[in-house]
Amino acid sequence: MAKQQAAWGVDIGQCALKALRCNLGADGQVTAIGFDYIEYPKPLSQPDARPEETIREALEQFLSRNKVRGDKVAISVSGQSGLARFFRPPAIEPKLLPSIVKYEAKQQIPFQIDEVVWDWQQLGGYVDDGQLTDAEVGLLAMKREAVYRAMQPFTDAGVEVDIIQLSPIATYNMICHDVLGELPAAATVDPENPPPYTLVISIGTESTDVVISNGLRLWLRNIAIGGNHFTKQLAREMKLTHAKAEHLKMNSRQAEDPKAIFTAMRPVFADLSDELVRSLNYFRSIDRHASFGRTLLLGNASKLPGLRQYLEQQLELSIDRFEKFEKLGGADVTGQKTFADNLRAFAPCYGLCIQALGESELTTNLLPEEFIVEKIVRSKKPWVLSAAALIMVGLAVQHAMGSIYSHATSDKYADANNKTWGAVKSQATSVSSRSGQLKSEDDTLRTELGFVNDLGTELVSAATSRTQMLRVLSAISQVIPKDPRSQDIQTDPSTLPFADREEIFIDGMTQDFLPDLSTWFTADVQKEFEKGVKSLKGEQANAAGTDGAAPVADASSGTDPDAPTGAGWTIRLNGHHYVNSEERASAGLATGDAYVEESLLGNMLNKEVVIAGETFLLSDLGVVKPTIMSVSAPTVTMVPGAKKEEPKKEAEDEKEDMADLSDEDRFKEIRSQMGADSMKSGMGGVGGGTSGSGVSEITEGVEVKRTSFVIMAAWMPQTEEQIRARKEARLEAAKKAAEQAAAANAQDAAADAVPNQ
Repeated sequence: MAKQQAAWGVDIGQCALKALRCNLGADGQVTAIGFDYIEYPKPLSQPDARPEETIREALEQFLSRNKVRGDKVAISVSGQSGLARFFRPPAIEPKLLPSIVKYEAKQQIPFQIDEVVWDWQQLGGYVDDGQLTDAEVGLLAMKREAVYRAMQPFTDAGVEVDIIQLSPIATYNMICHDVLGELPAAATVDPENPPPYTLVISIGTESTDVVISNGLRLWLRNIAIGGNHFTKQLAREMKLTHAKAEHLKMNSRQAEDPKAIFTAMRPVFADLSDELVRSLNYFRSIDRHASFGRTLLLGNASKLPGLRQYLEQQLELSIDRFEKFEKLGGADVTGQKTFADNLRAFAPCYGLCIQALGESELTTNLLPEEFIVEKIVRSKKPWVLSAAALIMVGLAVQHAMGSIYSHATSDKYADANNKTWGAVKSQATSVSSRSGQLKSEDDTLRTELGFVNDLGTELVSAATSRTQMLRVLSAISQVIPKDPRSQDIQTDPSTLPFADREEIFIDGMTQDFLPDLSTWFTADVQKEFEKGVKSLKGEQANAAGTDGAAPVADASSGTDPDAPTGAGWTIRLNGHHYVNSEERASAGLATGDAYVEESLLGNMLNKEVVIAGETFLLSDLGVVKPTIMSVSAPTVTMVPGAKKEEPKKEAEDEKEDMADLSDEDRFKEIRSQMGADSMKSGMGGVGGGTSGSGVSEITEGVEVKRTSFVIMAAWMPQTEEQIRARKEARLEAAKKAAEQAAAANAQDAAADAVPNQ
């Protein structure tokens, strides 16, 4: 009888490497035959941790004391790393289900389909009268680069991975096998009275997985709150190191003042319970007939003292004490103290082993197809080598027979019809010549086909222009000055006055298409542009040719290198700011109109922005011409201010009344007086006030001086290849400039070293 193959389930977590080895007994029971638990020196999420090195060392330690070769290896990845979607297809023929799934995958996966590894499986459902009815499809996906990153430690260690599974799916397989027991047939289930659901709350180091299932349906959610958040909160509130806070958290009942510890961690308790309540309410809204049977807490973080009782009170559910895996055999392994102490952390490993042994409900696998093909090819190598050996034997026999009859292949040898080899060879030469002629004609046709393909590529590339405006908006949003001190909506004006908040608000944006931008530039913005942007650029305008832009033209040419030409769009940005304090002006800092030029236009010329995952200077997008995305000739037009207005008497009375209130009550009073129109949102999430040209206005009961402005610019869309070409040209020019500067410095140093004669 062949030896039963074992399987390893390996879970590389944030705090430890967990591994469980199981096989399938003769009675069909999954039996544990080995395990390992390697705790890291510090969690991978710590700022000073080195995750790649830590994982490599832990994996080396695991391989040094465990045998893996010959066993199946299944690994898990965090639920945060993947995507899980569930949908119900209409009643259709079963053979049409793969086509519907492929269509849904393209709709629900927010990435290009070739950038992800995805798999799917049907849950529940039955065939009635040739139609698949009441089925649910689980769709799982991960970005291909994330899959390779998860496999890299195992590839470096020489471990061949057979299965990659999301951690919550592995937990689901464990629940179906060990907790739910025998599942009813889908056709026998009453939709109005489905079997009770089991709720699993698996609390990890950095996140919590919520798994809800009755074996026929599955619902997942990942919450970005884990055990490490309790530790961080405790360390912050009690001013402790991370290690001391972790120790105090897990031994809070033995501390001198347990109440103070729970009080410090209460915000995290509340956040976690709120997210769980929100998850349960949402699930009940999509399945109004749902009822909950058992509730389980998994993960080592679930051992936090008081957590189970707190969640029972908040969720109004009874949470079981999870003490053992009911259907996992192998008392020699499960009875060991290390395994028992970390039992709740081994649930994903157990689920991985169940899948690797072919006993799981969900069999999806996120291992890339190329690795599966390589594994199949490698398994068939012995057969391939045997076939190659037989071929070699046949060739040897053929060669021997050919040698025997070689005398019959001379040009003068004639067959029974008196046809010689020479005549046959001449005929073959004629055929070969004809073949060459046909190949030449084929090459000509290929050249013509290439021209047609290039033309098609150019036509298709025009479709990408629809995304270029979004990129321009993204770039503009990133260069708008934002004061991080005022991002909290509760920032009190008495603490941080509006005049000291170094930020600009954009009230609106419009675009208009013009057949000739040069006419617009000459008539409307040229004078303001020369006073504003050109003075701000200074020497940069004269050196524009060194960064990939066109050099400034000679005076004799009468042309302006920054002037847009041809058809394109005009962009108009309406905005305002409050940076107008007299103290700032006395200190020599920019206010009013000058602040707009120094901050916003300065950012447009010099600040780097991120477009489609790559970093550019906004000038790479075409602030100066020749342009890449052709945003050229940015010009600030200031709206003249009106006479300063005195604040209303009521505003002064309100200030005096609120002065007697506490900070919290004063903030609530201000918020109640603001109204719906006082918190309009601007581009990039920056709050904008009401538009207008007044110098003075009342904002949140506070008098502020306001400067309104308009920025005009031209935009001529270009291709993505031109964007990259401009960036490369700028980087190459900067490199050459640095080399020239270094050479000049070396020359000066050499000249200074020569003694005076």
